[in-house]
Amino acid sequence: MVSFYLLSTLLSAALLVQATGNTAAEGCSSEREGSPASRNGGSTAGKGGSRSGGSNSESRKGGNSGSLEGGEASGNKTSSGGSQTQKVQFGKIITNCTVPNSYALSFDDGPHIFTMEALDKLKAANKKATFFVNGDNFSKISERAPEVKRMIAEGHQLGSHTFRHPDLTNITDDEIRTEMTLNDREIKKIIGKTPTYMRPPFFSTDDRSIKVLTDMQYKIINANIDTKDFENLTPETNDKSFVTYQELFNEGGSISLMHDVHNTTVNQLLPNVIDFLSKTQRQLGECLGDPPENWYRDDTINGKVVEGPTRRSLEPCSCGGLEKIA
Repeated sequence: MVSFYLLSTLLSAALLVQATGNTAAEGCSSEREGSPASRNGGSTAGKGGSRSGGSNSESRKGGNSGSLEGGEASGNKTSSGGSQTQKVQFGKIITNCTVPNSYALSFDDGPHIFTMEALDKLKAANKKATFFVNGDNFSKISERAPEVKRMIAEGHQLGSHTFRHPDLTNITDDEIRTEMTLNDREIKKIIGKTPTYMRPPFFSTDDRSIKVLTDMQYKIINANIDTKDFENLTPETNDKSFVTYQELFNEGGSISLMHDVHNTTVNQLLPNVIDFLSKTQRQLGECLGDPPENWYRDDTINGKVVEGPTRRSLEPCSCGGLEKIA
């Protein structure tokens, strides 16, 4: 009788220990699945593949962690709040900021003789901008290294606008690769790295050119506030560009396009826009939730793109007078 009682007691204790262990294990499993490290720790490749050398789930301290797929933000707020960290997809044309209440100033076609003045005005106003630069357009970028270095030193973002500003839909695939690689080479000579962001000249792309840019792992940025400042180059007409800026901004536009190669843009339109802005200015990468470590890469050597799963080296080609890359 005593033995039967003792056996029953031991069996009950064993079952209790097993049940407790299962509950604890289930609790740990739920915690792991629900933790930020589990949700965001994996690598999520956007269209065209993920950029090597960086995490796809990087977040800034106090910021949100999430991803940007198809131009839509899906971030998770942390307990301390802050701005969102997202992944910007290669090859997806982006025209609008995805971080709420943010906007971006961007300039095309420089650097040029007025770029230093633009940087002076931005610095005085504590505003940041993104400069989509050409290698050989209004000026040769190799002769404007001080402007480019200052952009980086003062916290602005640098993007590519091709080497000589062609319409990408009117040139061959090899010519597109040459345009991008030549520009990358010149930029790298100055700042030691190359941009992952680019803007097509004239906002002009088609399925073929987008595929080339996607294979080369570029983030394609257009704008939804086109000031048309190049059409309003006199003091008398330049206010039309400012009116356009205000109207499109008030309609929900957030990424604006100006050109730092025009005197009236730098000395009339830009000051008016700066006065108009009342929110905290973010750079283009930040208004998309993309942390600064994702804005650049180091994968070109002597003007050739390092071979990889998506970025291909160039073969010699005849590219409309462009320099050949061996």
